[in-house]
Amino acid sequence: MTGPVDRQKLAIADLAALAAPAILVAAAAFYFAGSTYQYFVFRKFGVPSGAISKSIQETMVDGYGALLSTIGTISAVSLVLIFLLSVFKRSWLPATRSEFFQRAASIMAHFNFYNGIFVLLTVGWVSGVFAANLHAARLFYGTKGGCERCFRYVVQQGQFVGLPIAQDDNAIVMITRSGVRILPAGSIKLITPINEPITAPKWTVHLQED
Repeated sequence: MTGPVDRQKLAIADLAALAAPAILVAAAAFYFAGSTYQYFVFRKFGVPSGAISKSIQETMVDGYGALLSTIGTISAVSLVLIFLLSVFKRSWLPATRSEFFQRAASIMAHFNFYNGIFVLLTVGWVSGVFAANLHAARLFYGTKGGCERCFRYVVQQGQFVGLPIAQDDNAIVMITRSGVRILPAGSIKLITPINEPITAPKWTVHLQED
């Protein structure tokens, strides 16, 4: 017989055994979503994929943001649908909370580890595409409208007004009203917002020459 302490140790061992593959799958989903997001953002603006290089950590952060954007949108839509169904089609919803959990358990019973990997990677791809299109639309409307949140980039050749799409240590890809420009990071002398908040102090970013 095993005592309470032994059962607790076995439970901890089981959780530890599941934690490693779960973290690995989650990291793969974040990276896949981030890579998909970056690819489709660059594709929307016709930017070569090699123009900006991001680290694994930065790609995973992009993927995390893409997943949050998708989950938030799906949650909002789901709440609206549940409300409408509760008003017009009550029979479609579980009658009680226990019935809801029974339906959820019956769905989860058909999943295994490999199905879970497939679902996570699929969700990562869909999230990356959705977040890329959403971000591209924001940048398009942000520059085509009043460009109220744009920045002024002063370089050796002059100045450009627009929004950053992506950047690394070597270059900044930005969208302006006339198109997309890739500015070498070393050529930027000054960055300043077009419209500063009234309550915030005016600020600029000065970049020293090498």
